[in-house]
Amino acid sequence: PHAAGYEQEVRTTIDRLGLVGRVALLGSVSAADRWRLFDGAAAFVLPSHSENFGIVVAEAMARGCPVVVSDAVQAAEHVIAAGAGKVVPLKVDALAEAIDAELSSPSLRAEHGANGRRYAAAHLTWDKIAEQILAMYKVCVSNVADQELSQGNSAI
Repeated sequence: PHAAGYEQEVRTTIDRLGLVGRVALLGSVSAADRWRLFDGAAAFVLPSHSENFGIVVAEAMARGCPVVVSDAVQAAEHVIAAGAGKVVPLKVDALAEAIDAELSSPSLRAEHGANGRRYAAAHLTWDKIAEQILAMYKVCVSNVADQELSQGNSAI
């Protein structure tokens, strides 16, 4: 929706490559449908040129869906830490190889999915994120207090 004509360009490419029967462009997906899609997917792939944290990656991991992401996705560090899938450079061959590896090995998919689910439960729940943010604020406040005291100020 952000780039005029992009959806049509994607549709034209899908048609040109003979993939019409194998590709579905879903558009916006409701939360309930999103969980069903993750649960039914062999893998979640996000080959993005630029992506902020990419909460959809954390959601896929939480559902036990193995992931393949480009190294431009900020959540890639979590995929690596979790062992939840593959992080690849944004090159067609690297992406195709990673997708093929996931799709051709049910045991690898199961391992990556289970790793992602465990990691998300241990590190990416809202409670865990709130704890991390609170700890970060405490460090910041402590650093400011230390700095104020070292400068001879007793009030913050």
